[in-house]
Amino acid sequence: MDDPQIGVCLDPVNNLGQGESELEVLTILGSRTINFHCKDYRIDRIPGNMGFSVLGAPAGTGMLKLDRALQRLRPGISWIVELWTPWQGESGKTVELEERWVRESVMNLTALRHDKRQFFAECNQ
Repeated sequence: MDDPQIGVCLDPVNNLGQGESELEVLTILGSRTINFHCKDYRIDRIPGNMGFSVLGAPAGTGMLKLDRALQRLRPGISWIVELWTPWQGESGKTVELEERWVRESVMNLTALRHDKRQFFAECNQ
């Protein structure tokens, strides 16, 4: 499909269940992406070291390579902060954690954008 009206809403973590890396998905779909779900994550060993758990993390603190995403996504597309906030077990505790993660994520993405202004300027030429 070579139609500028058709694009991709890319989530760089959903593909992990299919064994595809974020690099692979960004390389294949990056140029067609019009909306990026900036969802950071980490992969931890589960107790007993017989498997792994994929957990959410504030944007800029996990395994998602934000610089790589900037390189493979077109400038000017929308980025949405999406969080996998772990359940905290008490009423209100999960929301409090999510609010902290949102603030931290926005702060990290704002700093990245500030640091990469030259990158964006060059891409827009």
